[in-house]
Amino acid sequence: MNQAKLLSLSLIAIFAASCSDDDEPEVVYQTITETETVVETVTVEAEDFIIDEDITEDTTLNNDQIWTLSGRVFVKNGATLTIEAGTLIKAVGGTGTNASVLIVAQGASIQANGTADAPIIMTSAAD
Repeated sequence: MNQAKLLSLSLIAIFAASCSDDDEPEVVYQTITETETVVETVTVEAEDFIIDEDITEDTTLNNDQIWTLSGRVFVKNGATLTIEAGTLIKAVGGTGTNASVLIVAQGASIQANGTADAPIIMTSAAD
């Protein structure tokens, strides 16, 4: 019975994802347990810029764009990540090894100096 429910929910999720008329890219994350399927759909806006690879050279995230963090992103040894005041960073959901996370490795650095008037905001993409 549980397998039938799982299969039905999976097919509904696949059908719903394939019937979109939007031109915007869509990212679907699916978590399967023995008793249920949870599908989280996050639509990445056209103006979003996706960070999904390690940062290996000096990089600046400016505040005139929305940044989407997807997966594990490392700032590697020797690289500096600068985040301007007023920058918005959204992280795609996930748990465990599928969680979106920014990791600054030993030998790397991050410069993130927000202000009261222009804070750096890190939030969920589902927000």
